Amino acid sequence: MTRNPPLDARRPGRLECPGPTSGETPGAGSRDAASTARHLSRPRCFLHVPKSGGISVHNALVAALPAGSISDKRMDTSWLCHGFTAFDALGRSARERLLVEERELGVLLQAEVVSGHFSLSTLLRVAPSESIATILREPQSRVLSSYAFWCLTPGLSQEWHPYPTPGGTRRSLDEFLSDPLVAPAVDNVVCRMLLRGDPRIPALDFIAPEHTESLATDAISWLDRLGYVGTLERGQATWKGLSRFFGLKLEPSRANVTGAAAVISEALPLRDPISDRTLGLLNARTAADTLVYGHALKAECTESETSRICSSAFARQLVRLGDISGSSAASAQSLARRIGEAEWRLADMADVLRRRNEELGWRDQELSRRETELSRYRDELKAQKETARRLRDDLASHRAWLEEIKGSVSWRITGPLRGAKRRLGRSPQPS
Repeated sequence: MTRNPPLDARRPGRLECPGPTSGETPGAGSRDAASTARHLSRPRCFLHVPKSGGISVHNALVAALPAGSISDKRMDTSWLCHGFTAFDALGRSARERLLVEERELGVLLQAEVVSGHFSLSTLLRVAPSESIATILREPQSRVLSSYAFWCLTPGLSQEWHPYPTPGGTRRSLDEFLSDPLVAPAVDNVVCRMLLRGDPRIPALDFIAPEHTESLATDAISWLDRLGYVGTLERGQATWKGLSRFFGLKLEPSRANVTGAAAVISEALPLRDPISDRTLGLLNARTAADTLVYGHALKAECTESETSRICSSAFARQLVRLGDISGSSAASAQSLARRIGEAEWRLADMADVLRRRNEELGWRDQELSRRETELSRYRDELKAQKETARRLRDDLASHRAWLEEIKGSVSWRITGPLRGAKRRLGRSPQPS
């Protein structure tokens, strides 16, 4: 089933990319003969989940590739400008980076690499799923980073005017997480980018709790079809995976660090400590993404490591948010120290547990070897017992046969002849 329907007649030429369905082949869509011929040379793509280290990946690709290899288009309207229509009123820089019109897909097809905030459905128009890579980040940390980004990065409102950016006004984290209008930029963004157009995902509202598990399951299904999926928290392992995927030596760097260049005239209105209501909102805005992230992380980590990575990532982001907002820095750092100490203890316990598991594994192997050897001995003993039984049966049979012969009339009649033969046998030979 094709999920690239005819364009909306009310908006001629506008790019429409509904989300894929589970029964669809990755990369399937309406292809003409020319695009089919280009299939084998389609670009490699990086699906940049916002605030997940993607700018560093993009900069590494720029440094490793010849000039002009990467598409100038950096995003579609799935994350930013969702529902916005006055695209011609945007500034030149913003408009040139934004993929809006159907005809602009050609820009992506002509590039060697496509990198940006594109939904999966958009990228599947220009490349098969195995040619797409992405990086995920611990979801609650990512949302906190997004909040700081929108509220603290200078010039965002002016750069994207007249589009009202999510952080146009400095507001509390509770207000930010409660505003349905920022849902495309905050609410379970990974699932939104993987399943754009799914009827369970409201355009300008939050995902209902009853859809959390089903959306996560479908998102994971698509995630597993991508060419590479890494996690920001895995650091060097993820960079090595990206280098293998793109066939390039990519060097990591820190880029677009929220608050690094910001001029903060007043602290963000954060509560100290963060309230239960705020934590509840964070959980709600990341519920489906947390399931997806856990799936990606568990492919390379144990369950205890996954839990430790998630908690420490969230704690570090709280420290970061406290530092750049000017509030709660001391208490956040104290919390980070306590978590760090707990992590060391957990690491020691994990090391002890690992050694014990290895010892148990060796003992299990030894026990299995001995059980196998014992089973072999039992089989040999059983075979020997069977041989002994057959020999006893044969002996009894021969004895019965011999007794039968000795009791016969012929044996008794020939008795004198046998006696004479024995006597003759003992007679001395003539000299």
